[in-house]
Amino acid sequence: ASQALDQEIVITREVAELTAQWRESGATVLGISDKPDEAALPTPEAATAGSQPLHRALTHRVGEALS
Repeated sequence: ASQALDQEIVITREVAELTAQWRESGATVLGISDKPDEAALPTPEAATAGSQPLHRALTHRVGEALS
């Protein structure tokens, strides 16, 4: 977990589990960010090399399970 926290953008396990529960209950789950597009999208060169936009990137979960 410490390596992921040092090198990646991660999501807390609690947030991931709650949003999954809400989605399963029929809620519409949205994410909002104040990050500018240029910080969330790869450069054209990076995109050509396979980099994904930030909202498509795989991430690790850190933290304790709710149950």
